Amino acid sequence: VTEGELDDDSIPTPSLPETDLQDPTPEQVVDLKPSDSDKIPPDELSEVPMVTEGELDDDSIPTPSLPEKDLQDPTPEQVVDLKPKDLAELQPGELSEIPIEVFGELDQEQLINLSPNMITDLQPEQFAVLSPDAIAGFRPNQFSELSAEAVSIIAPEQLAELPTKVISEMSAEQFKALPKAAFSGFQANQIKELPLEFFDKITSQELRRLTPKAMSGLNSKSLASLTAKAFGGLTPLQLIEIPAKAFRQMKPEQFTAVPKAAFKKLELKQFNKLPSECIKKLSKKKFKSLSPTTFGGLTPDQFAVIPPEVLRTIKPKQAQFIAPKIIKTMDLSQFRMLPPTVFGSFKAKQLKQLTSKIAKNMSQESFAQITSDGITGFKPKTARKLDQQLFEALTSEQMSGWKPETLSRLRSDQIASIPPDAFVGVTANQAKDFKKKFIDKLEALQIQKLGLKALNSIPPQTMSRMDVLLSNNQSNELNILMSDSMLI
Repeated sequence: VTEGELDDDSIPTPSLPETDLQDPTPEQVVDLKPSDSDKIPPDELSEVPMVTEGELDDDSIPTPSLPEKDLQDPTPEQVVDLKPKDLAELQPGELSEIPIEVFGELDQEQLINLSPNMITDLQPEQFAVLSPDAIAGFRPNQFSELSAEAVSIIAPEQLAELPTKVISEMSAEQFKALPKAAFSGFQANQIKELPLEFFDKITSQELRRLTPKAMSGLNSKSLASLTAKAFGGLTPLQLIEIPAKAFRQMKPEQFTAVPKAAFKKLELKQFNKLPSECIKKLSKKKFKSLSPTTFGGLTPDQFAVIPPEVLRTIKPKQAQFIAPKIIKTMDLSQFRMLPPTVFGSFKAKQLKQLTSKIAKNMSQESFAQITSDGITGFKPKTARKLDQQLFEALTSEQMSGWKPETLSRLRSDQIASIPPDAFVGVTANQAKDFKKKFIDKLEALQIQKLGLKALNSIPPQTMSRMDVLLSNNQSNELNILMSDSMLI
């Protein structure tokens, strides 16, 4: 027939008779169809004569596959070559018969192809040897079939590789079965996905095993769900990694349970998020351990609820960091709780915020501690509210701190109470702004304690009212100073 009258299907393909498969020639092997290759039994494949690489094509090479009957006893080398589909075709009961040592050779892709029904048969000993890489292949519907007994021997490095989706769907029974040592494997993203109802089951020993990085996965709800007893195991490094926002819903009993060593590491951004209910439970020891920076970050609402017996223990190094806005809103009862020693650490910016009500109730012991820098902060209106008895012990150093406009507006009884020796501290900058009204309120003994620099700075029109009150020594010194100035 002509070539055109034949199609491809009409051309008979030479095929090797089945009986000749045991002894084919190289030329016959080249012509073998794939279907012929598949017919060669595994035990007869060794009888096929060797042919050169060039005489075989890809279709002629049979794909090695592990016979189903041999799945019960494969070698590690065979497991490595197992196709995922081979594992997917396993029947219930067959997985448990595979030797333990070969499970260490399974990879992620192979594990993914195991049906959930097969996982039910996974023995604890088999699960224990699975590599972390293989563990990462678990699907939620697979892991849910894993027995609590198997979960009870999970290693930290295995737990660390569990997908977050698996973590989020873990059963309560499985979580309860987790060994304490495994908690060190938890990652921050896993903690974020852990079911909320599990957190109150975490013990202090388990919490203590979490890495600081894992603690960064806590949020306000999960932190609030932890038991107070669990907080007893908190370490300093763990605490500083907890996000500040997580402290918003902290419970008072949790707050009091935090170990002192960890509490000392509490950062300002974390402390600022604490509810007032927690601050009310602040103990003397923990209050004392607060760093100056953290203390300076207290909000007015937090400071307002510090227990009185605790506030009495405040130290000068802490008081100097009290925010001015807290001084401004401080309650009188709290102000009276402040020990006198802390007033020596107050700066001008703090005392500038004193209210008239607070100033009116300041004690002599407290006022006596205020430095010249602190005195500078008094505003005229507030200074006028100070008890005149406070001025009876005014020192020369304190006198040097008053602003001229504040001095000039002091009450007459306040000025009269200032000891003459205090006027030794009057500076030239203060004197140059003395008002006539202030000079008129001064006693002779007070004026006579003014230094030469201060006297020389007083404006002439004001000085003329003081000439008769000056001491002989002051007058002589001024005359000498004026003569020297004229000579120059």
